[in-house]
Amino acid sequence: MPLFRSLAHPSIAGVIALVVAACQSTTPSTPPTTPPTVSGTTPSLPATSAVVIPAVFAHMQGWNADDQRPALLAFRRSCARPSPLAASARVAVQKQDWQPVCAAANQVDARDLAAARRFFEANFVPVSLQRGDAQPGLFTGYFEPELRAALKRDARFRFPIYAKPSDLPPSPTTPGLTRAQIDAGALNGRNLEL
Repeated sequence: MPLFRSLAHPSIAGVIALVVAACQSTTPSTPPTTPPTVSGTTPSLPATSAVVIPAVFAHMQGWNADDQRPALLAFRRSCARPSPLAASARVAVQKQDWQPVCAAANQVDARDLAAARRFFEANFVPVSLQRGDAQPGLFTGYFEPELRAALKRDARFRFPIYAKPSDLPPSPTTPGLTRAQIDAGALNGRNLEL
């Protein structure tokens, strides 16, 4: 399974939204069963913005059944190239704040599922995000896929990348073509190949 698909899994997506718990690299013998207290600076947000509520890994849907090894590998890669945007006006996290937890990640056997799970449970606090005004909210995440491609079809690059059809509905909430329709040839013969 491609890494970006594994990261789209709800429990892995939850890991991405984790808060570093004082950047300590202690390893508890068993995961906590009650939400921990998060130390450090808590961002101040308007009342209608998100309310951050500490949670418990064991209560996250799918956490115990999921494979955290791809998330560990992704986390290691992010440690190797920290984002210059890691520190923002809302969350005061600096590059050096990540050094202890990045060092701990490098000590974990990435082939060991239980070790990967323990790493996240020992070094992060999952959070529940809720709107401050108790209304339903929308949480959006973005990523930039990087695709390897070729200008000419060959044995390795057999499938085209298509441009957006001009007759696709303009609203992102209006469904376009389904994967089944595309696979059945809905884009064939339209000269949309990039």
